[in-house]
Amino acid sequence: MLFTAFIFIVVFFFISAEILREISKLFKISTVTYGKSLIVVLISLVILFTVAIIAKVGGVQLGWPISIVEFSISYFVFFYLYKRYYQASYGKITGIYFVGLILSVILILVVWAVISPFLQELAGPADQIRQTISKDYIASDVETISTTPPGVVWGSRQSTIFSISDNPIFKQYGYNKPQIIKGNQVSAIPNNSATLFVVPTINRYGGDKPLEGYATSSVMVFSKDLSIFKVIPLLPQMDAYEPLALAWLGDRFIFVNNRNSYIQSADYGNHFYIMDTTLDNPVFGAIETPDDLKKGDYIYPTLYSHPSKQIAAISYCLITVQLYDSHYCGQGGVSVVTPQKIVEIIRKNNQDTFDVGWDSNNMYVRETDQKTNIQTIYVSSLAQYID
Repeated sequence: MLFTAFIFIVVFFFISAEILREISKLFKISTVTYGKSLIVVLISLVILFTVAIIAKVGGVQLGWPISIVEFSISYFVFFYLYKRYYQASYGKITGIYFVGLILSVILILVVWAVISPFLQELAGPADQIRQTISKDYIASDVETISTTPPGVVWGSRQSTIFSISDNPIFKQYGYNKPQIIKGNQVSAIPNNSATLFVVPTINRYGGDKPLEGYATSSVMVFSKDLSIFKVIPLLPQMDAYEPLALAWLGDRFIFVNNRNSYIQSADYGNHFYIMDTTLDNPVFGAIETPDDLKKGDYIYPTLYSHPSKQIAAISYCLITVQLYDSHYCGQGGVSVVTPQKIVEIIRKNNQDTFDVGWDSNNMYVRETDQKTNIQTIYVSSLAQYID
């Protein structure tokens, strides 16, 4: 991705300088040179990007006003440089600037269309797989239905509330800070038979030292009367700010998603783990995961456990689009989770949202168009995923 962006910027830079020179000739500017055009384009772009970065790092969220400021700075920098090199009139410089702006937009589209096929040839196998899978995708076994049959259970499993006052053991694992815990309670997720519960330990909150020595990448598994109580770290243990996303697969298996973009390694990002609680010494281990879900940015996961089977689903956002001071999901999807692997069944390049429902034999996905509120219902048989 970085290589693609670098090639695109270099090509755009040199062609922009040539276009600027030709436009200057049309406006009858004398002593126009390619070298001076390169300098004008380079300095203008550097200052424009610097202003944008400062606004972003400084947390400036003014929407259109900040865009107007960026545009104004870009224009005055261009005006100053052009006036210095060519002593042109205000009218000519303004005309050159706006004609160049329009042609630059056209140039971006043309250059991208031309070099994209070549960049894909240069991409490694993993990149080619991601480019292919990033198109709209619906698995072959997924069908569209007009109405949802009765008996479908929608949404995530309801948590069980435990009082911290009545169960002070939770205070040892981060649940002892009033700014973190509201209402003196812990919300734990029950397994299918409600014999075991799971909740993450809490790590940092506005500081840089772990609370009680337990990282967010650990979970507590316990029975209702706390006669069973285990603290189990993820592997590798990561000291992350973000909370875990947890789900039960039946009564035995716990599925975890843990994001840590601070770990700069080949597989950093959204980490998925699975654990069998029936083992004498349960530990979290890796689970087979699609490449696109191993990324360093947020995927905003929502997990859905089946009411009775060893299976779950995860909905997520893979591409977040920043629009001034807000953002929206530009590419979302849904995957099936079993104790062995994660299998993607739907991928859409739009702003639609997804939620998941179950009956005894099928999984249902409800896609909602955020603009029209029109819903599309998909169904997939569970038989192919359950051993």
